[in-house]
Amino acid sequence: MDHLAVDIKGQRLFISGEAAKSLIAVDLRAGKVIHETKGLSAMPKKAFYLPDTNEIWVTLTDSSVVAISASPTK
Repeated sequence: MDHLAVDIKGQRLFISGEAAKSLIAVDLRAGKVIHETKGLSAMPKKAFYLPDTNEIWVTLTDSSVVAISASPTK
C-alpha cells in the first residue's frame, strides 16, 4: 500500500500510476478521478502527502524524488 497517499482534510487519494508514469488524484467524496499528472521521468512508487505545503512527494524508479503541487488546477 506504499503506492498511495491520502489527504484526510481534503478527502483526496493520490495513486502512483506506475505503467503510465503518472500520479492520479481521486476525490473521495465524489468517487472520481479529478486530476492526473502525466509525464513523470520514471515509474512512481512511494507517495507521501505533506499537508503543510500541499505537496505530494513521490519516489521514482530511477532513484529520483519529485515534489508535485496538490493545489487544484483550473
